[in-house]
Amino acid sequence: VFLLQCETMGRWGCLGLLAWLCLLYCTGLWVFTRGFLLNRSEIVRNSSCADFPAPPGLPTPPGAATLNRSCWAVPARYRRAVLVVIDALRLDFATYDAARSEPKPYENRLPALHAALQATPRHARLFRFRADPPTTTMQRLKALATGGLPTFIDVSSNFASARVEEDNLVGQLVSVGQWKLVFLGDDTWMGLFPTHFHRAFPFPSLNVRDLHSVDDGILQHLHSEVAKSDWDVIIAHFLGVDHVGHRLGPLHPAMSDKLSQMNEVLSNLLRELPEDAVLLVMGDHGMTETGDHGGESERETSAALFVYSPIPVFKGAQPREPRTVFQTDLVPSLALLLGVPIPYSNLGQVIPEMFGDSESVEREESDLAQLPMHLQALHLNAQQVQRFLDSYAVLSDDLPPDGLHALRRRFSEAAAAYDSLASSPSPGLRATAATARDVEARLRRYLSGVRNLCVASWARFSVPAMFAGVALLLCACAASAALSRRSPREGLPGVVATAALVGAPAGAAVAALTATASGMKAELCLAALCGASVASLLAFVKECLGTPPTPAPAGPQEAGGKDSGGCLALRFLAPFSNSYLIQESQVLPFLLQSVAVWSLLSFKWSGTLTLSLPAGGAEASKSAQQQQQTVTGSPALRRQQSWYIVALTLGLLCCSRLALTLRVCRDELTSCEPSTLLVPPPPRQPGRSRADGLPLALAAASLVGAWALTRAALRHLGNLNDLLSPPTLLVRLGQPVALLCVCCHWALALFPERGRQASHVPEWAQEAFPRAVYGVVALGLLLLLWRPLAVPVAAAGGPGDAVPFVDPLGGFAHPEERLRHVIPQIYRCLTDRQRGGADEGGGGGDHSVAAFGLGSAYTATLLVLLACLVLLLAMLHQPGAAPSFLLLFVQAALMLERRAAAVSLHASPAGDGAGLLCVPLPEVAMWSLAACQFFYATGHLPTFPALQWNAAFVGFHGGHSGHVLPALLVGLNTYASHALFAAGLPLLLTWPFAREAGAARRSPADEGATGMEMRLHGHPKLLHGALLRLGATYLLLVGLQLTASVCAAAVLRRHLMVWGIFAPKFLFEAVGFVVTGACLLLGVAFVLRVDAAVAAFFRRLCQALPY
Repeated sequence: VFLLQCETMGRWGCLGLLAWLCLLYCTGLWVFTRGFLLNRSEIVRNSSCADFPAPPGLPTPPGAATLNRSCWAVPARYRRAVLVVIDALRLDFATYDAARSEPKPYENRLPALHAALQATPRHARLFRFRADPPTTTMQRLKALATGGLPTFIDVSSNFASARVEEDNLVGQLVSVGQWKLVFLGDDTWMGLFPTHFHRAFPFPSLNVRDLHSVDDGILQHLHSEVAKSDWDVIIAHFLGVDHVGHRLGPLHPAMSDKLSQMNEVLSNLLRELPEDAVLLVMGDHGMTETGDHGGESERETSAALFVYSPIPVFKGAQPREPRTVFQTDLVPSLALLLGVPIPYSNLGQVIPEMFGDSESVEREESDLAQLPMHLQALHLNAQQVQRFLDSYAVLSDDLPPDGLHALRRRFSEAAAAYDSLASSPSPGLRATAATARDVEARLRRYLSGVRNLCVASWARFSVPAMFAGVALLLCACAASAALSRRSPREGLPGVVATAALVGAPAGAAVAALTATASGMKAELCLAALCGASVASLLAFVKECLGTPPTPAPAGPQEAGGKDSGGCLALRFLAPFSNSYLIQESQVLPFLLQSVAVWSLLSFKWSGTLTLSLPAGGAEASKSAQQQQQTVTGSPALRRQQSWYIVALTLGLLCCSRLALTLRVCRDELTSCEPSTLLVPPPPRQPGRSRADGLPLALAAASLVGAWALTRAALRHLGNLNDLLSPPTLLVRLGQPVALLCVCCHWALALFPERGRQASHVPEWAQEAFPRAVYGVVALGLLLLLWRPLAVPVAAAGGPGDAVPFVDPLGGFAHPEERLRHVIPQIYRCLTDRQRGGADEGGGGGDHSVAAFGLGSAYTATLLVLLACLVLLLAMLHQPGAAPSFLLLFVQAALMLERRAAAVSLHASPAGDGAGLLCVPLPEVAMWSLAACQFFYATGHLPTFPALQWNAAFVGFHGGHSGHVLPALLVGLNTYASHALFAAGLPLLLTWPFAREAGAARRSPADEGATGMEMRLHGHPKLLHGALLRLGATYLLLVGLQLTASVCAAAVLRRHLMVWGIFAPKFLFEAVGFVVTGACLLLGVAFVLRVDAAVAAFFRRLCQALPY
């Protein structure tokens, strides 16, 4: 509960309002997501043998198994099956070309498959196994079981597999066929089918650093299980190939070793395979050249499918270019071959090559004695799919009526042609064979049409929910804009804050009761959030209209803020262009440089910059006097500061340009060359040169440089003198220890691979250093919250040192007001004593230093916080990203110094400093653009294959028992720049005040008026209002970018590249906003905690004052 006064906010009121703004954005984002990323409707019905019973007297094709398990009109061919899933088995991993003189590590490594294709071409066949995006393991397994098309949002469940409730092949084998299934490998299967297996040997799957444990565990049981007779289906899911790709890439020699191991496994299985079993070897997806997957590129969707049958079923030799089949096509094919019904919601079509027989492979097509088995299977497949379409059309309106009508007509025509062929009295005529080919083409065109229609409609959009989400986001932007335009001197009337914060729970209660009364209990949480947002917005608007904002006092660069709106408008419109999103890493530095140059020109045009001394004459003197009224300092000092701003701007441009070279490349940019630092070489092999340690040395030097930069700033500001305070101990001892641990962690990753072990280093050593860093950072944050001040205090010289404090108003109504008035005088007294002691040289005077570093207390705490965060975030990256973090700190320092220099030219340090508290829009815009720029410069892209999953296992080599912690680590890795710039945002407000000590030394006339950051504490209303204004401005800029991505995804939801570019960009922006909002609140909370600590410090100090 926020207890707010009527005319001024409390200390934590601005934090509550910023949290309210974040809640508005997140609510709108959630509502939009519920409309944009919806799961397709699932039909909870199961197929049965009675659906399409076989006609009496149906002959069994030669070679087919004589089983009582057969369902529908196609008799079962096999009694048993062995399914081997080699995760990420790309097609070119399974091919063989003897002409390759120097094969790559993944080429020609499975000769067992090639030998089977060459020696027994009628028994074996290799297919291109096309995977539907998203190419993540859980979605692929779901498609392989149900024959359906998982929607895009299902990718979020890849690490928290939910049980498959839809009709599926595994369930049909268990329930209808009473088959006994044995499973070995990836434990994702146990989440999807927890009660279906007769025996199971699951192994943890998420630890991509472990290359061998899962595969070795499978091999301990696989051959003994195959030798047993109490099984019908064996499923073995190997993970080593996928993990090698994630950790080392497909070009690493470890890939050759892993594929050779798989070749030995397959060679043994081909020898041990029972005569009544079929062997299927498949990949669930492919991988990129960097070893990642999740998107829709050719390499990610192109997997391999190898089929070996003990009886001859294939005609001719293996084609040079394997025929393409979809992964969903395996479901109906395997179901009919094993004698169980096709799952109800299947959308795949049978693979005709798998339905040949030992006699038909020798016959000519004109010599038909009966309908071909594959034609019967296609007809049953078409009937099943049409039944699904009819049921789905009743359940949901996702599919367009015109398309459904056309497909029904196509099915009726194909079914009529099939019935005519089946009842033909002369099946031996050549014309009958031609008719059979025509019927087959009709059925396959129908099934392909159904698939194309469902793929085009696989995401069911709810336009009202999308519109409501966009409306809430726009309202949040409007509220942010309203708060960002208020003067810090005015703050925010308590009644407005009360309306916003009290209206939220009232609206939530009403919405929750309404949802419960209308039977929408499943949407209770969403309804409560929407009600809270709408009610608080209405109260906020009502009160804001009744209290029009006071114009903010003039501050530096205000003119530039108006002119830089063009760059911001361009950034808002740019996400509607897929070309921009592909090239965004190149465009962002240009936008940042444009804003910097334009604001510099605005300085010049407004007369703030003085790059040359005025010439003599009356007019020149008059002009100089006019400038003196608005700009402080002598002409020489102004000229010096002006050139300092120009130099800082040039340094900022160079730094931004240098960051442009640190990038990774999207798959769409074929001519792009990634930075060698961000695409590091694989771990060393024995015998390689010592030059491999150079990247580590560069990384260590960069991280030391970033830490040394913050330490130098703290020393310059005088905040490292109290040797026993927690912040000082953290900087002097804790952070160096953490820095050393990070470097040791990186060094351990360079140890060479040794046989089948991950490295020479034991697992405990690989975990000890990262966990030490986690401990130091966590302890440091707790200590900063407990005692954020590093202010050494010494007793005064004696009673005679009492200092008279001026009280010109003659009295105060409240003791707190009296305290606020004397705080600046206390601070100046303490600094005078410090300077007096320095002047006397400590020669026996009674004066002593009472406090030091108090004038930069806010800034010092933020710098210590950022130093802790950068050590944690850098450790979660590869060593090659360390120079990017150093560059991030340098660029941030240049922007802060530029801001402080501009402030020193604009206003006098005397007064309340209200004009200085209005951080101009260009400065905030450059801060937000830098956060986005270094998202790319630290090696990230807004695509799922570019996610650095290794971060989830830093310090947790053995894996995780849950999903929250790995998701948090991957999120911190991905959004490191967002977190650092958001947490450090208050520095734009406090840094100019902390730098006033240097300005005072350069300008003795203003020295007595300089109060540094204590002027902020002396005017709490200004401080809270300025923090609110700054935070609202930053949320406005980030929220506009989020809203633009949301609108682009909504408007272009039928665009060809929506799931390849626009939807991933929207999701990355959404998560980035959540991280930004949380870290912004963290930074503001630390400033307010320091403010409370400073108040407590002065309160204790004032207890001895003579008033």
